[in-house]
Amino acid sequence: MEYLSGLYSYLWACAHYWWFLIPNGILTLDTVFDALSSRYRTWSEQFLDQGTKRRLIARLGLLAVFLAGFLAWMDENKKATQESNRANQLQGQLSEQGKTVQDLQAKMKEAPKQEPLKIGFYSLGPVAIRQKEGVVSHEFILDTNQTINPVRLSMNCDGDIMEVTSRMLGTNAISWGGFERVNPRQYEIDLNIAWFPNAPLVVRVHTNQKEMKCAFVTR
Repeated sequence: MEYLSGLYSYLWACAHYWWFLIPNGILTLDTVFDALSSRYRTWSEQFLDQGTKRRLIARLGLLAVFLAGFLAWMDENKKATQESNRANQLQGQLSEQGKTVQDLQAKMKEAPKQEPLKIGFYSLGPVAIRQKEGVVSHEFILDTNQTINPVRLSMNCDGDIMEVTSRMLGTNAISWGGFERVNPRQYEIDLNIAWFPNAPLVVRVHTNQKEMKCAFVTR
């Protein structure tokens, strides 16, 4: 079936040129000249008898078949070249798209993974502020490697806690709320603020102990 389909396509392509080269080209011209020109008619009857004319037309017909086949081949070759160029263009586009996808995948693999949340805390020891007699204030500086909003921390100390306050480093705005007592040595800190890595948090612990150690973890 594939060969028959190809043969049909070839004959159909040749038929277009055969129509112009034979009926319209040879036979039609001979008929027109014979009807319109008496000189051509006289010359034709004198030099071209019916046998000679038929042989001439047959030879011209064979030439026309060759030319029709050649022109049909040119058309098919042109179509094949255009299809090949389009296929190469699409292949190039697909190749570029594939390269882009590979580059994106490589960048995703190379992208640094976000570090887990870390809370650092450092003791400044007792601070010299005016307090009631017997009350000692210890300050702790906390920092984070990620933005936290809101702040949810758990504080555990090695001594009894009397009161807890907080503020952002570099400010004097003290927060008295957001601290819930779990037991005398443990508090939960709940602050509805955004805590940024470049903005350390200062927690002040009021106690009756001169030395105190505290630890802070997220919850």
